[in-house]
Amino acid sequence: MRTRRESIDLIRMFNRRYVPVMRLLDRSYLGTGSSTLEIAVLIEIGEREAVSARDISRLLSVDKGYLSRTIRRFEEQGLVARTASGADARVQLLSLTDSGRDRVAELSDSGADVVAEAFRDADDDELARVADAMNVILGILEGKERSHENR
Repeated sequence: MRTRRESIDLIRMFNRRYVPVMRLLDRSYLGTGSSTLEIAVLIEIGEREAVSARDISRLLSVDKGYLSRTIRRFEEQGLVARTASGADARVQLLSLTDSGRDRVAELSDSGADVVAEAFRDADDDELARVADAMNVILGILEGKERSHENR
């Protein structure tokens, strides 16, 4: 059985190899002109539809100033719209415009292409094993996130 430190080292090694393969460190994610973090903001807004900047900041652990500038840029590009919350008019809710939804769909397709290319030599069983392992990882991480949120 491996020690906790050996497990941590293995996870770190995986991250060092995985991140460049998925092109997550590229200055412009998949040629979009936006960083990986900026794209994550756009995707989270799309997945939640009518979400506050505060919630996005908490979800992604993003600095509020950086997030504000990113959202403003997305508004200028016509990708994101703000509306006042029905529950509290002081709160602005973010949602994707039709153009924003189109951009997220394009990003989803491009991201799928990157993953498909990374695993092009894997057969269906190997790909399923990778997906199952990632599902286990997500379950563990999401369980930890929920336990921290309940504190």
